[in-house]
Amino acid sequence: MSLTKQFSIGFLLVLLMVFVGTVYINVNSFREYVQSQLTAHAQDTATSLGLSISPYVGDENSMPIVETMVNAIFDSGYYQNIVLKDTKGNVLLEKQNPSAPESVPLWFSELFPLNPPVSETEINTGWNISGVMTVSAHPGIGYAQLWSNAQSTFKFTLLLFIVGSALLYAVLRAILTPIFSVVSASERISERDFSEIESVPRTRELNLMVRAINKMAGILNKQHSELTAQAESYYQSAYVDSLTKLGNKLALDNRLARMFADKEMMPAGYLIIIRLSSLAHVNDAEGAQTADVYIKTLADIVKDKSGRINAETYRVRGGDFVMLLENINENRCCDFLNSLSDELASHTLPIYANGF
Repeated sequence: MSLTKQFSIGFLLVLLMVFVGTVYINVNSFREYVQSQLTAHAQDTATSLGLSISPYVGDENSMPIVETMVNAIFDSGYYQNIVLKDTKGNVLLEKQNPSAPESVPLWFSELFPLNPPVSETEINTGWNISGVMTVSAHPGIGYAQLWSNAQSTFKFTLLLFIVGSALLYAVLRAILTPIFSVVSASERISERDFSEIESVPRTRELNLMVRAINKMAGILNKQHSELTAQAESYYQSAYVDSLTKLGNKLALDNRLARMFADKEMMPAGYLIIIRLSSLAHVNDAEGAQTADVYIKTLADIVKDKSGRINAETYRVRGGDFVMLLENINENRCCDFLNSLSDELASHTLPIYANGF
């Protein structure tokens, strides 16, 4: 598994645990608050309602008034049941609502249960106890508040989770992009491409890493250029004739060695030797500079001619040149020699005592 996936999965798991934990802790804390509020509300209602109906309890003719007062409180929907009993335990009045809240899922009420508090108060008529009233708060209101709070918490926390995931992606991208650039630069260096990383991150550690790679690439590029130039210089000194820029005798020997090393190739063609017959006379009579012009003239002619038939030309020594004509038949070779002879004849000068 890649480092990116490991970081992503690890941080997402942490964010997911924080998300679930935050929602659960918040909802559970609010459940305890709702529970305490229901308890206090039930107790306050029992006390105030008991005081309100105390003058009428014990008088059968006043029971409609008691029922009216109880209905006014009970119809608000905040209570599960209100029970009025006399001193002997007989039920004088009872009001009850269903306990299951309709707008709240069953799994939610089971996950965060609310125990409806029951408050009890004695009803006194003068100095005598005329009855007992019990008031039980309805959990449906609490569940509705708890469910609404859970939804709001879930939405807000989900938004934070999405924002956190986006920030995580941005941070990982900011960290891993320079790393991938360094890996790519290393691969380019192994392929002798010493181009530097253009995008340098601002993060200190990543900045130092990228700058170190760029510095190494610059040093290697400089060394490679120097070694290439040195190798080219050595090659020119070893295999190239300095005057004509043609291959020298060592280059010819290596070419022939490679040609005949593989016996299965069975090379076929012609080897042509050209000798400047007047070089010694020109050198003695006209001087070294004129002799060099004499040699360069021939070099230019054979370069032009050899380029037309893919021939290889070498200057093996002094006024001796060699041309290799591979994969050519005798007729074409003869035609080439006739053409070359005519070209040389056209460049013959009076100072060339023995011809060109």
